[in-house]
Amino acid sequence: MTDKPSTTQVAPPPLTRSQWLACEDKARSAVIASIPKPEKAQFEVEHFAAYPRWLTIALTIGLLVVAVGALYVSAGKQLAAGDIVLKSVIAHTDRVNEFWVSTGLIVLVVMGEIGALTFGLSAGLLAQTRTAKRVFRAFMVMSAAIALLANISMTASYPQNEVIVFQWFITILAPSLVLGVGFVFENLLLQELEKRAARIRAFNDAVQFYHAVLRDPKTALPERYQSELVYAVGEALRDNCKTADGKRGHLYKRYLAQIEADPRFEYQCIAAEFDRHMVSFKDFLQARPM
Repeated sequence: MTDKPSTTQVAPPPLTRSQWLACEDKARSAVIASIPKPEKAQFEVEHFAAYPRWLTIALTIGLLVVAVGALYVSAGKQLAAGDIVLKSVIAHTDRVNEFWVSTGLIVLVVMGEIGALTFGLSAGLLAQTRTAKRVFRAFMVMSAAIALLANISMTASYPQNEVIVFQWFITILAPSLVLGVGFVFENLLLQELEKRAARIRAFNDAVQFYHAVLRDPKTALPERYQSELVYAVGEALRDNCKTADGKRGHLYKRYLAQIEADPRFEYQCIAAEFDRHMVSFKDFLQARPM
């Protein structure tokens, strides 16, 4: 005579407190394992760039070509005008010589062209207040005025009537292009700094979140923790059914058959375990007989 499993509804043996705590540990471990440790390589430039890197490089090269060309044309007139001004000093004093004139010309070019670029970039990158930004912009304009006035002086002193319009256009355009390139580089640098700050913030947030998960997965990721705990409790209930009647396994088979017939049955069993083991302290005090 063989044993036949009963067709009546069965319930798995309830979880002990130690089994429930083991399910919680298993859920915590599963949540932690699902969150990889943040790596700085995940937050490199290519993950935050709005445009392809080749486009940024091509734009930078183009701007450098324009800046060098404009500087070459503008600096020539600036050297010529500066040479006239500085050589006139030699005629009135013995304190200076030709070497002073040569070095002074280099200084004038640096102050006029490079100074305008430097003060312009500083206004965008270093100025923390509106007043500081205005001061940097003012020095930028004064530095640019050295190159601009030198170009204007040479054109006014040596006009070429055949191409006077083009001559004046080049006079104004060359030093102005240097300023324009400076403004573009300022915006490019600001964007790069903003992207760098965004990468740092994103990495720090990821690290903080990762450590929050390590400390308390239940609070950091409550929905994922709940899902893992439901799965762990379900597995523990099945294991209880397997070991309840030894090698025969009748209870386990009947439990699986009941789940097959009505999948909601397993969730009802899991919910019952949650009700048993997750009573809040407030509910416990209310239910406690006085």
